[in-house]
Amino acid sequence: CVMSRKRLLYVAEHIILSVGDVILDLEANQVGVLIRKHKHIVLQYDEVYVWDIYWGNPNVTGKHKFYMNLDYIEEDFLKFSIASGIFDHYSEGGKSEP
Repeated sequence: CVMSRKRLLYVAEHIILSVGDVILDLEANQVGVLIRKHKHIVLQYDEVYVWDIYWGNPNVTGKHKFYMNLDYIEEDFLKFSIASGIFDHYSEGGKSEP
């Protein structure tokens, strides 16, 4: 079942991320832990929030040998990836759905 764009954005908007949350990247077969959230300046006029992630098995590349997870991911992209099922999200303080 494909989620409508409007529903996908709604779900992503309501995801709460917290330090210590676990992220599973099923495509790359990697497990990550959210370490810290901070502002990141993009160009001169735009700032976004990014999450530093510690990947517990960085040498595992899953199906795609060229793919390695980044040390940080922009927050909105991370939430969208969780809402769309690219990442699984496990949290004591946060939640994956509204």
